[in-house]
Amino acid sequence: MRLMIIEPNTIAGEMLVKKAKLLGLELVAVTQENVWEKNYDEHLKHLIDEFVFVNFSKKEETKEKILNYSEHRKIDGIVTGFEFFSDLVVEIGQLMNLPTHLTKEPLILRDKWEMSKKFLECGVSSAKTVLFDEIHESNEINFPVIVKPTNNAGSFLVRKVENYSDLEKVVKEIKENDIEFPHGFKLDSRVIIQEVLEGPEYSVEIAVQNGKFFPVTVTDKITTHKNYFAELGHRVPSLIDKHGRDSLVELAIAGLKALGFYNGVAHAELIVTSSGPKIVEIGARPAGDYIPALIENALGIDLLKVYVDIALGNAVNIYQDKEAFSGISFLTSSTPKAIKEISYSEESSDDIHLYVKSGDSVRPSLDNMSRLGHIMVTKPSYREVDYYIVKHLDGLKIDY
Repeated sequence: MRLMIIEPNTIAGEMLVKKAKLLGLELVAVTQENVWEKNYDEHLKHLIDEFVFVNFSKKEETKEKILNYSEHRKIDGIVTGFEFFSDLVVEIGQLMNLPTHLTKEPLILRDKWEMSKKFLECGVSSAKTVLFDEIHESNEINFPVIVKPTNNAGSFLVRKVENYSDLEKVVKEIKENDIEFPHGFKLDSRVIIQEVLEGPEYSVEIAVQNGKFFPVTVTDKITTHKNYFAELGHRVPSLIDKHGRDSLVELAIAGLKALGFYNGVAHAELIVTSSGPKIVEIGARPAGDYIPALIENALGIDLLKVYVDIALGNAVNIYQDKEAFSGISFLTSSTPKAIKEISYSEESSDDIHLYVKSGDSVRPSLDNMSRLGHIMVTKPSYREVDYYIVKHLDGLKIDY
């Protein structure tokens, strides 16, 4: 069978490619030729059977080129490895009559403003959201608030602001950084303002096939609590009690129904406030940040295979065959520095994964794209996961 992946050149995309090859699938990747030349390593190129080069800045032309390709080479399923294309993959899937979501407005799967309006319309509990351009002149903003681009990713330029002066600065920065990297297409430069939600944060990983929802797990999320927002780590499965888990899953499914989810997987982010859980946003894709690996390590559930099977129309059977805990913590930097030397014990070598090396210059980790590496651990108990992550952190030395 032939699977099409719209932009696999991401961590999640490479994981999808490797999974698809293990399943014996023929892979067709859609990307830009300049990205293929500059950003793809030879190993990833070798794993993919065929490439379709497009210009993502020209959406209609991109869709036409993919559809023309599919007329000559049958495509059995379509997925994406890149969050920015979670709406495009639905549009194309619908045009090809492949298993995908039923929404008539695929944009709501990527645009946080459109998503928030749909939640409000359907009575789904979520963070109160307004569009900056519609409110900033009315002086009706109750600070502090969260400021976000409507359709960026990775917590990029998501900020907590305390006053109008800082608000104007962040909005200006968002509007000046409206070109996506590495493909170079223009992003929507609109800005949303959300209420600050206080409470523990979770994500719910869910699969849906033909409108039937299959909750996979609830993930504990560890995030910054400053004026910027970045995810510092995750633990699978969450320690939340059954009542709390059920309430999170119920709300996440309500959100998915409101958005028209029908065939695929979802990553729903929620915060449990004093008045109950509220949705922050939902991604129409597998979770990032190696969460699929945590799920497989801890529970034995292969979320990426589930995603591929749903895309191909294969019946899914989600079965937990492990009872462990798995966690990841990301390595960050607080200031711009040049790394002189990195060292850690041999005992930690299997669990520490670095994205940088001696001699590299690093910038402050204000989002999910400026990390130095991660530590991933799987153990029989949640406490052991935390213990060994801290132990590895204590033994890791980064000299600047």
